[in-house]
Amino acid sequence: MGIINVSELLKVICNNSDYCIKVTDTFFKENNGIYLLNGQKSEDKHHLEMSSGQLMQLLTGFISLDELVSSGNAAIYDKAACAEISEMLPKQDCFIVDEY
Repeated sequence: MGIINVSELLKVICNNSDYCIKVTDTFFKENNGIYLLNGQKSEDKHHLEMSSGQLMQLLTGFISLDELVSSGNAAIYDKAACAEISEMLPKQDCFIVDEY
């Protein structure tokens, strides 16, 4: 499962302009780039990096950031910032039946 509009989803779920994430999407190239967690594209240095599919798993609470990193599906470039992102986006019971 991927994300059709990374910018809008981040704006709705996170709406935080303190952190940046680099997103890669092999299916929908318009999603590629660095985003503030409020959905705005940015040229700032990113704190973490992952694919749009992995981001969807994180945003829905299906998987934690620590699990993404330990499985090699996300890269952290600022541990302190990512610790705060992990608190904002904890792993939760996910009731979405689509496969990731």
